[in-house]
Amino acid sequence: MSLFLILALIPAFRIADLPWRFDWHRYLVDFWLALSLESVILAALVYMILFPAEFVRWINQPPKTAGFQTQIRGAGRVIASVLQPSLYLFLGFILVFCYNDVIASLRFTGAADVALNRVDSWLLGGNTISSLAHKALLLFPSGAFDWMGRIYTGLFPQIGVCLLLLALRRGKKRAMQFTSTILTGYFLALILFYFLPATGPYFICPEHFSVFPKNLSGVYGAQVAFSEQLNVLRFHQHLSTTGVHYYVAFPCMHLAQPIIMLWYLREWKRLSALLLAFDAALIPSIILLEQHYLIDLLGGVVVAISAILMTCGGLRERRQGNASSPLLSSDLQRSQAIKGAAQMPIVASKKGTLSKCVTKSTPLESPECPQRGTLLPRSLGGQMPESKHQSKYHTINNLAIWPRRQNGGGHARE
Repeated sequence: MSLFLILALIPAFRIADLPWRFDWHRYLVDFWLALSLESVILAALVYMILFPAEFVRWINQPPKTAGFQTQIRGAGRVIASVLQPSLYLFLGFILVFCYNDVIASLRFTGAADVALNRVDSWLLGGNTISSLAHKALLLFPSGAFDWMGRIYTGLFPQIGVCLLLLALRRGKKRAMQFTSTILTGYFLALILFYFLPATGPYFICPEHFSVFPKNLSGVYGAQVAFSEQLNVLRFHQHLSTTGVHYYVAFPCMHLAQPIIMLWYLREWKRLSALLLAFDAALIPSIILLEQHYLIDLLGGVVVAISAILMTCGGLRERRQGNASSPLLSSDLQRSQAIKGAAQMPIVASKKGTLSKCVTKSTPLESPECPQRGTLLPRSLGGQMPESKHQSKYHTINNLAIWPRRQNGGGHARE
């Protein structure tokens, strides 16, 4: 799907007569670098708060005894689990921004905003989002709207936090699945934008830019820039660059993305509760900043559910318990494995060597464990069999395994 969209960009840009100049500086520095730093800092805080015992154990773990190459491979696996889904999201957002400009160049006239405003008026009993926002301006101080702007823009680092937690706690596959669900939601939004090219109540409100505080964090400036760009497109003029432009009102992806994150983070109750509290403050911010119509919120819910179902986000995987984190040291994991092996049934060989029965998850599985095979961790004193049996000797996770005795050969078990 992504490959098809990349190849289709060439004819799409020619049809829309868009310049082949992408605003890389803003995309890389203002968008990705800033958001990446915010996401890493926020993820570290969330990890320390939600998993304090594991964080303390990770800090106080003994020095690694594994070889340098083993440590490098372990670090490489952790980096890959974060880097691959991040790169996929990076490329996916380039496609989203480019197709956003293509559709706006071909389809935007402002008529869809008028239609959605009428739907809102019917739903709100004669009121509109703009009228409610202007009433709120009289009731609340301007500082409250500045905080609403911070809450509105605070969604983007949360996506990075969710990606990092999933990658480090559940692995690369789960993080890739989350990224795929987010991008699927955006591609569905672009399809709807083609048929209903609306950008938000602020665009058709004649008093918005004259009455709203001009120091809204990250919102007012974006609204001014998007209005100027859309007016250029309405009069069949051309943009100077393509870049970090997102004009889509219906559906509201600012509501769809938190729903998707709640789906993927649902096993962590405290984190889900924090996200729900944020969503409770986000919804009035979306409305009172005149970013979206009321009907957009309903569309966001539908798109989120559709994206989850289309990508099978979490539906095909059994929820596991507290899976071990890649941040845990290999020494700690090895000690846990040895501890588990020590709890296996103990039998004695003819020479008196203690052995562990193979009872589960091996080809030697049998109720007659001592007759089918035994194993003993080397760290617990496991010994090699005699020379004539060494060709049949195996190891699994550093455990010594004796094969089944055949025709009276090998070591008899008592």
